[in-house]
Amino acid sequence: MTKSSPQGRSAEPVGRNASDLGAHVPDPLADAREGRRSLQAYPDAEKAAGERSSSLETNALSSASAGFSASSVIRGDDGDNDLGSHDATASQAIYAGMGWDTLRGGSADDQLFGEEDDDLLIGWQGSDLIDGGDGFDTVSYETETGGRGVVVNLTDAAWTYDGITYAAFTGTDTWGNLDTYVGIEAAVGSAYDDVINVQGGENIVLYGLGGNDTLIGSRIEGGLVANDTLIGGEGDDTFIGGTVMYEGMAGVTVTLSSGSGTGTGQGNDTFSQVYCVIGSDGDDAISGATEIHGGAGNDVLTGSNSDGIDSIHAGTGIDTIYGTAGSDYIFGNFQTALRYDRLPASLYLGRIQANLGTGIVNKYTVSGTVAGSDQASGIKNLAGTNYGDSVTGSIYDNRIEGLGGNDVLSGAAGNDTLEGGDGNDSLYGVYDNDSLLGGAGNDSLDGGDGSDTLVGGTGNDTMVGGLGNDVYYIDDLGDSTLELNGTNGGIDTVYISVKDFDGTKLANIENIVLVGEGSIWGSNAAPVIGGAPSPVTVAVQDIEIASPFTTVTVTDDSASVTATVKMSNIYDGAFVNLGTGTYDALAGTYTVSGTAAAVQAALRALQFNPTDHSDLPIGTVHTTTFTISVVDSAGAAAVPNSNIAVAATVANRAPIMIAPEASFTVDDTDSSIRPFAGLSIGETNMGDTVTVRIALDAPGKGVLIPGNGGTFDAATGIFTMTGTALEVQTAVHALRYDPTDRTGAPDLSAETTVFTIELTDAGGLSAPSSSAIRVTSIHHENAVPTAPVLSGGAISDAAAAGTVVGTLSATDTDGDALSFTFADALAGSDGLVSADGRFAISGGSIVVRDKSLIQVAQDTVFSYAVTASDGRGGAATGTVAVTVADVNKAPTDIALSQSSVREHSDVGTVIGTLSGTDPNGDGLTYTLLNDGGGLVELVGNEIRVKNNAAIDYEQVTSFDIAVAASDGAASFTKTLTVAVQDAKRETVVGTAGNDLIRGGSGADELNGGAGNDTLGGGGGQDDLTGGAGADAFLFDQLPSKSSADTILDFSIAEGDRIVLSRTAFAAFGAADVGMLSASAFATGKAAADADDRIIYDRSAGRIYYDADGTAGGKHSAAAVLIATLTSGVKPALTHESFFIV
Repeated sequence: MTKSSPQGRSAEPVGRNASDLGAHVPDPLADAREGRRSLQAYPDAEKAAGERSSSLETNALSSASAGFSASSVIRGDDGDNDLGSHDATASQAIYAGMGWDTLRGGSADDQLFGEEDDDLLIGWQGSDLIDGGDGFDTVSYETETGGRGVVVNLTDAAWTYDGITYAAFTGTDTWGNLDTYVGIEAAVGSAYDDVINVQGGENIVLYGLGGNDTLIGSRIEGGLVANDTLIGGEGDDTFIGGTVMYEGMAGVTVTLSSGSGTGTGQGNDTFSQVYCVIGSDGDDAISGATEIHGGAGNDVLTGSNSDGIDSIHAGTGIDTIYGTAGSDYIFGNFQTALRYDRLPASLYLGRIQANLGTGIVNKYTVSGTVAGSDQASGIKNLAGTNYGDSVTGSIYDNRIEGLGGNDVLSGAAGNDTLEGGDGNDSLYGVYDNDSLLGGAGNDSLDGGDGSDTLVGGTGNDTMVGGLGNDVYYIDDLGDSTLELNGTNGGIDTVYISVKDFDGTKLANIENIVLVGEGSIWGSNAAPVIGGAPSPVTVAVQDIEIASPFTTVTVTDDSASVTATVKMSNIYDGAFVNLGTGTYDALAGTYTVSGTAAAVQAALRALQFNPTDHSDLPIGTVHTTTFTISVVDSAGAAAVPNSNIAVAATVANRAPIMIAPEASFTVDDTDSSIRPFAGLSIGETNMGDTVTVRIALDAPGKGVLIPGNGGTFDAATGIFTMTGTALEVQTAVHALRYDPTDRTGAPDLSAETTVFTIELTDAGGLSAPSSSAIRVTSIHHENAVPTAPVLSGGAISDAAAAGTVVGTLSATDTDGDALSFTFADALAGSDGLVSADGRFAISGGSIVVRDKSLIQVAQDTVFSYAVTASDGRGGAATGTVAVTVADVNKAPTDIALSQSSVREHSDVGTVIGTLSGTDPNGDGLTYTLLNDGGGLVELVGNEIRVKNNAAIDYEQVTSFDIAVAASDGAASFTKTLTVAVQDAKRETVVGTAGNDLIRGGSGADELNGGAGNDTLGGGGGQDDLTGGAGADAFLFDQLPSKSSADTILDFSIAEGDRIVLSRTAFAAFGAADVGMLSASAFATGKAAADADDRIIYDRSAGRIYYDADGTAGGKHSAAAVLIATLTSGVKPALTHESFFIV
């Protein structure tokens, strides 16, 4: 069966395809962590999961499944499931179904079946069968804690490691248990030192994780790539064969030769028979492999230097690839640099010929023969050799370096940079806007189309700008420019930095700029700016004006010059004291023209006003740099001067306070007024703190109550708050004033308080103080309320909790709201519960609190002192009365002093005495409503035995009686249960009625007396007397000699009979119910035939039971004595005397 690769990727072998220069990177283990469903694809990769050896895997599956019996079976659905548990102690069989599932084994021997899609299988402890099924499946030991590294053989042959041979597709977990694998495409090791072997496998991914791991992949001698991916993880790892891949941000250095070598940066790794390396996400240096992938980061990649075919792939960073021996394939990312300055001298001592448009790079020997040809794509920059290279760019913006030798460099399309380096080089810009740098030697520079920059460098250089607005740099008297088109070729500029340059070489050049000592033979000298030969900074506060240019000098031999001063940032400030000059605020420039002396005077008078930065913290320094340029009337320019700067320091500014006039009038008991809510506080420096002080004109007039920060000192009458302006303003707005309560002062008398407000910042500057806010308090003398009275006040002791007793009221002439409390109250009740707990005050009413506390035997009056308060210190106390009337209540309980009686106790025996409970303490009378079916009678208040024969433990173990208790007005009924006590030996005499009398387990004496009675002896050897009447002698116990009874007065004449229960005499069936059949009865001492069941020996009066008659032969069951008749002449019993029930 062919496995499908992750996420639908095609099953194509890993490696380079020379026909289309493509390459495939093995799918690395992106993050095979517990809880992930499968391996994740590398960005440009397609991972094949080839068809495995079906016969070997089938054999492994059959062997591992042999004799396996799961204690539990777990099945997943079509979703992504997490199945099983490491906590399981019994064996599990887990079937994942479809979806990206995680399967977890426990501590027993488990079987894990991934089935469809990409699954993660974790066997945990035990010897497990791990079957991935279809899809790209991973076995993981990452979370195991057994303490030892795993050894895994994922090959189709037996393999010996460290003296131990591992069968195909088997391995040991971290506890040393042996696992078996089927359908596995990736293996994740543990935190210990692991050994994982997939040699000969197909596209397997190995992840070593922690520890010093050994990963063994497919070995292809001298080939480009192996089809397995080995990811070591942390630790010092050993890689044998396969494709080695690094993860994470730590860069690595890998050095290989003929497949062997070392790697550092993520541990000290060792390589053997490895020819393909994939870099990390960091900055890597990888050399010597025949296939290299840079990954992320800025990497340096160098091939094998063997005379073979390498495949070098840049990653996503800014990579540098060094060309090596052989004919190689090189894949850039359009920001990649390709260099050929490290070619091995043993093979190459000649030039290269490169065309970045076609991607062909031919490498020549010193004799001029082609020794190798590289195919490159996605290359932006190229550096040649120290020989005479020929390089042509592409349509992109290339940077081409010729280095040594007489090079020919052509930019082609794009804005290219061509650097000739040493030697007599020829540089051709061709199209677009190029930069040509000749370097050392006598170079030829041709810009071609576009606006080009041409720098000849040292030597006698020839520069041709071509079309466009070109710029030339002349730094040697031997340089020459060639502009044949005049203004038709653009507006060109030449910068001359050598003295006495021949002006005849400047034909068709529109702009000439002399730099430094640069001059044209016989021409005007450039102006000179002096007075500031080195950097100088003028320091001021941002509220001051600076004069930074007082030392500047301007000299020139022309009639007039124009000076321009430009500030580094137009938002830093403004030029002032402009004199005859002009200021362009949008450009940030000051311009002045005149003689050199006049311009110098204007510059020295010019001032700079820094921007006020109250938005910055105090002490912040903001520096502005100025560039001074001077050009004379002939167009010669001085060397610009940028040495002058102004450093403006943010100064402290006084805070701002606005306190509008405000007057307030309140009662002297009112503490809700916020008199400062209209006050505004601001600070002109960012981050500065301020302190506000608000003082009463006299401390005793009241208090200021903070609502949002700040403190008030009552002794001084001053409120203080420090913070930001917003914090202080918020605190002041929340500040309340509580005037002093002037108790005893004349009614309606007034007192005015004036507040003094001061605001100071951390630097000591203050806003003007204010006394614009005042509060006048008016005193109202309080009137005491009248003593409270209670309306209503009469209830009965039947009232429920919450019942309103009456309403409290009092009069207050001030109209104040009144509250009421008990003067003597229950602790913790805030005066709302009376001290005796009977009553409570709720909503101005007295209510019943506890019904149990108002129960009285006669009408009763309760008196309480209640206080009325007006909330302003006025209070009055009065006495109120509550009358509770007595109401008769029914009895509540009945009890019997003794609740058991011995069976067959004598008639008249007292069982127990009745007693009752009455809330009013009334005397009670009793009535027997149910006598238990005639068993007992009520005499006075005593329950006595009435029918002792019926009080039989074998018939009833307890019985109920019903009794009513009455206080003369109300009654209460209760059912009582009386238990019957068993007597070990019973002697019972029945009544004249038809009695049922049963014996116990002992030897009892039962006498039915008169009436048609039924007597059952039960266990033991009993004496049964039927008495007068047609009596039945019942046998319902298993027949045995020890339970044979004696019947003292069996009378055929009176109709006596013997009754046998089928539950005890099992030989009788349902068809035998009724009178005993004649065939089942025999006389004599033994059964006569097989049908006989009851045998009567009249001479001895004995009755036997034979379960099988004579049917058993010598194995026949013996007859069992069940009863003996002792009455004088033994009766002539027949089958009619016996009945089956």
